Amino acid sequence: MASDISLVGSVIQEILNDHGYRVLRAGECGVSSVVIGHSFPGPIHLLVADLDHGGPGKGRDLAENLAFLRPHMQAVFFQAQSPTLWLVRSPDAFDEERVQFAPGTLLQWVTGILSEGSAARP
Repeated sequence: MASDISLVGSVIQEILNDHGYRVLRAGECGVSSVVIGHSFPGPIHLLVADLDHGGPGKGRDLAENLAFLRPHMQAVFFQAQSPTLWLVRSPDAFDEERVQFAPGTLLQWVTGILSEGSAARP
């Protein structure tokens, strides 16, 4: 989970942890996201990233960077536009496909994305 907005990252992490998901939380700089993505020894099934996460770990850049090492990893992105937090599957479709953040929506998306990914894996 990569966010440079501490409160948003904490809320998302708490929601996912409370529902049984293990969350690897990167620090507030993009470099820590890249380091975790490259060095974590186990699988990373889902990247939850802030589209505006700074530096070389910016959401889209981070997903592209890790795709080579972790080809089965799925992604969901969020973006804060005061006062609203948005969720989107693809950064390229932000204006067309974004939905307003709510804990239930986040959980629906995560569950759906992970079940799609596991169904697609051999």
